[in-house]
Amino acid sequence: MVCLQKNRCCSCGIKGFSLVELLVVISIIAILTSVATLSFNQMHRKSLAESQIRQLATDINELRIRAMTTKQPHGITLTANSYVLSAFTSTTVTYTSPTQQTVLPGGAHNVIFPMNSNATGTAYANEMYEIDERGTVTRKFKDGALTGSLGFTVYLGGNGTDGAVDCLSVHVLRANAGKVSAGVCNAK
Repeated sequence: MVCLQKNRCCSCGIKGFSLVELLVVISIIAILTSVATLSFNQMHRKSLAESQIRQLATDINELRIRAMTTKQPHGITLTANSYVLSAFTSTTVTYTSPTQQTVLPGGAHNVIFPMNSNATGTAYANEMYEIDERGTVTRKFKDGALTGSLGFTVYLGGNGTDGAVDCLSVHVLRANAGKVSAGVCNAK
């Protein structure tokens, strides 16, 4: 059909979209945006978990180097939601005497994901690990008592921690980030 009227709207010359077409397009855009947002949030939580583990590993390694360079014992105290790096003013460490501990500048760290001592979710509760002047993890103190143990493992708790790394295994001489598999931290 050919429209003969120049300035009048007629059925053959109408251009544009109907209301139904616009609503369908807007609905599709909304669905795609929500899927992208959910994916981004999961990716962000994984990144935060990996960052927390890597920062803890870096802090432990720096604490070891500091213990070796100052020839003085240092310690890391773990709780569920934080960890504290400290130096000891005496070479004879007794955890029951807090006057022998000095928190290092910038040594107190709060964490996003809770830190657990095992894969089943037992949270750390004021456990301190000594790093001697040779940089080795030597002793574990819990609630003021020497409980032995060389090395420890930190597992992240909470949802969305399934990143590339979600645990840290600290041995006598090294710290390795890893991935939990069947309740064990496997070093990466």
